Order: sequence, then C-alpha cells, then structure tokens
Amino acid sequence: MMLNLDERAINDGRGEGDDVKRFEPERPRQTGLWVALALLLCASVAAGVYGYRALKDAGIQLAQVPGMMNSVADLSGRFRSMEQTAGAWAGDKQKLFDRLGSLERRVNASLQKAREHADTVTDQLRTQIEDEMDERAAVADGRLDKLEVAQASNQAQFAQLRTDLANARQEIASLRRSSESEFASLHRNAEQTDRAVEALGRRFDRQRIDFEVAKNRDTAIIPGVALKVTDTDVRYQQFSGWIRLLPEARFLWVNEHGIHQPVAFYRQRDSQPFDLVVTRVTAESIVGYLLKPADANQQAGAPVASLELAAPLARQED
Repeated sequence: MMLNLDERAINDGRGEGDDVKRFEPERPRQTGLWVALALLLCASVAAGVYGYRALKDAGIQLAQVPGMMNSVADLSGRFRSMEQTAGAWAGDKQKLFDRLGSLERRVNASLQKAREHADTVTDQLRTQIEDEMDERAAVADGRLDKLEVAQASNQAQFAQLRTDLANARQEIASLRRSSESEFASLHRNAEQTDRAVEALGRRFDRQRIDFEVAKNRDTAIIPGVALKVTDTDVRYQQFSGWIRLLPEARFLWVNEHGIHQPVAFYRQRDSQPFDLVVTRVTAESIVGYLLKPADANQQAGAPVASLELAAPLARQED
C-alpha cells in the first residue's frame, strides 16, 4: 500500500488565523473481510452439500465420510488460521496508522515551530530593513536640504556676479569713452603745442636739430649741450634726467617732464633761448628735437670729447 503525505509550505506572511490542515489517515473498514469470510463459509457449506449429493449419486460408502470430514476440518482450521492472520494484519495496519498519526502530529508541531520562527525572523528583518531605510532616508533628506541651500546660495552668487559684471562693463565703457576723449584732447593739445613751437621757431628763426638719446647715457645733442635720461615712463609718456651746458658746466634738472612740452634754457654767451622738445618716450630712449637760435655762437674747441653725439634723425614734417 502506498501512502501520500502532503506537507504544507511555511507561510512567510503574518496571518495568525491560518488553520493547519491535519492529516487524518483513512481508517480501514473490516466489512470486506467479513464479507469474504461469509462467502468462504457459504462456499464451504455449498461444497459440503454438493459433495454429499455427489457421493450419494456416485454410491460412495459412508465409511469414506470421516476422511472427508477430516479434510473439511483441516480446511476449517486453515480458514481459522487465515482469519487469525487477517486479524493480525488488521492490528498491524492499525498500529501503522497510529504511527502515521503520531508522525503527522510531530510534523505539524515542527511546521508550527518553523512557521513561528520564520515569522519572528521575518519581523526582525522587516524592522531592521525599515530602520535602515528610515536612516538612509534621513541622510538623503539632509543631503537634499544641503544641496538646496547650496543651490540657493549659488544662484544668489550668480545673480550678484551678473550684476557686478554688468556694472564692470558699464564702467569699462565709461572709462573707454573718457580715455578716448582724454586722448583726443591730448592729441589736440599736442598738435596745438607743435604748431605753437613751429610758430615760435619761425618767429625766432631757429634751427631744428632732431635727436634720439638712449637711457642712462650722457649724450651731446650739439657741441656745448648734452642730455642724460635717467628714467622713462612709457605709460604716461614722461621722462626724467638733466641737461648739461658746456663749458660753464651748469646742470638743468628735468623731473617727470611730458612730451610736446618745451624745456627752455639759456647759455651764457647766447641772447636767444634754446627749446628742447621730446615727442616720444620708449622704455630705453627718448626721441625729440632741439630748437637752436640761428645766431647762437658756438665756441670753438668746446670740451665734448667725453660725450657721445646724439644719433641724427631725419626732420619730420608735422
């Protein structure tokens, strides 16, 4: 006989009202056994009656009947042995069913314990997971708050930078317009100065001598007049230095003097002034011209041997 046992899976849910379906083995019914015995008894009686009639019809001696009765008794003994065997088999079967019932109760108890343990572990895991999720959510919320604050601060800084940039552009444009206006005014003033100097030159009938003097070199522009440049300012087009007059060995100091501004000086033996005009200032030299009176007497043999003559420049028409 084959026995099928249904095992229920452990429910991972939290249902507390789930009923445990118990396995109830089907109790054997002895009705079939008794029916079989009754049929066997009826068959024995019918066989006896049929045998008696057959013996009678065949003319069998009555002396043979005891032997036949012994056979019947032996057959009855066998029937009783079979009945006892069947009863023992039924008892063993009942014990087997009892053992199966006990096994089912133990299995159900184990399943119930396993289910309770699984529910406990599931609750612990769920609580732990919920706590971790809450903690991570709190951390994420804090980070989002910081990001929002940082973003708001960055937006405010960007707005301030845009405002500052717009103001700087306006200031640059204003400075550019002002510089252009100042440069135009300076250019007009320089042109006016040049024209005035030219007018003075024509008025006094002066001779123009162009020169270029290197920085930190004592250079003779004409015999008796030397120039040394000690500092230059390219940005503001200014220079500093001195003019040395020979042979009287007098010095005329010039400090931060601008371009197109004449430096007037006299020599002792001349009645007309000299005008020294610088037209361009570079990092290493200055460029300009000297207006010398036409009737200026030059002393022969002036001590200019130790001076470097200025490089002659072509006269430029303004």
